[in-house]
Amino acid sequence: MSVRPRRHSWNIEAIYRALAAERVEGLHRRSADWVKPRLGLVATIQKANAAECERIERELVAAPAYLSGEDQERVERLLEAVHQRLSVLTEAERARRVADWLARFPTPEAVDALDRHGTEALLKQLQSPPDDLSAAERARLDPVATALAAHYDQMSMDDILARIRRLSLERQQRLYALLAAELG
Repeated sequence: MSVRPRRHSWNIEAIYRALAAERVEGLHRRSADWVKPRLGLVATIQKANAAECERIERELVAAPAYLSGEDQERVERLLEAVHQRLSVLTEAERARRVADWLARFPTPEAVDALDRHGTEALLKQLQSPPDDLSAAERARLDPVATALAAHYDQMSMDDILARIRRLSLERQQRLYALLAAELG
């Protein structure tokens, strides 16, 4: 009787599972290695200026495709924090530009001291704010706009009256008759 040496049988399925598990574990490590240093960006993002936010955003948008689902969610949360910070910075810059623009306008009480040219210039500037105005900014500006328009109208009326006074008495009477008929 001869004894045959026992051959080791390879379990291909077990080998494949071990290789696949090793590969998956390596990808998880690689994913974690990429995300881990970026998790500290939360504090940086909260204090970052616009240029720094844009740099961080570019870096996060270019995240590698091999990130795990969990790490992709972390990157998405970081991107959302960047977008929120950019929104805050954008609104602050808009508010600064509008505040600078609003500072050009006098108080409603000071409008009567303006001459025609100054009044016309301010009325023209009212038509072109640097950005859309918030409701509060518009409410702050409305009394000034009303005072400017009323002041301009009063100056125009004063000019009309001065011109009427320069007319002959006969023409003044005809104008009065026309106005009386028109206004009923």
